[in-house]
Amino acid sequence: MRSFIAIPLKHEISLRLAETQKLLREKINYGISWADPSNAHITLKFLGEIDELSIPLLNENLKKITREVQEFNIICGGLGFFPNIRQPRVVWLGVQQDTRLIFLQKMIDDTLSDLGFPKDEKRFSPHLTLGRIKQSLTSSELTMLENQKKAESLKPLNSMSVNQIVLYKSQLSQKGPEYTKISIFKLG
Repeated sequence: MRSFIAIPLKHEISLRLAETQKLLREKINYGISWADPSNAHITLKFLGEIDELSIPLLNENLKKITREVQEFNIICGGLGFFPNIRQPRVVWLGVQQDTRLIFLQKMIDDTLSDLGFPKDEKRFSPHLTLGRIKQSLTSSELTMLENQKKAESLKPLNSMSVNQIVLYKSQLSQKGPEYTKISIFKLG
């Protein structure tokens, strides 16, 4: 079963994602696979394929981790691109790196590595994926993205209280990924 651990989003953050996507879609309507804002989340750890028999051990360890982390706030806003604006492959909305968010992700990564899940090789970069760019963009489209990034930076940021993490099951389908909550862990 394909799975991952993530922070679910509050409704107002999903709305912000949908609004930003709408603005971008009006200007680039091809070559981007848009993420469903209602499925958006902050991934803390992608587990890949796991055996259902490992869920009780995962749950036990995630419960221990979340007891040690108190509820905290995150701030979302600002447009960004992976790997960069010149050759964008992923368009995202930013998540400011609160020290507790970094601590939570590191605890999960460290603890699960002891259970045989490889540590993440890339530095944790919290973000909310808006879309994945499937083909090269024209120079005018790149300029539009740069202008949209500037416009987005002028908008007020959204704050969200993080009080839980979720172990999700992910099923790929023709319509895109479908996420099912397996276990929910309250912080603190």
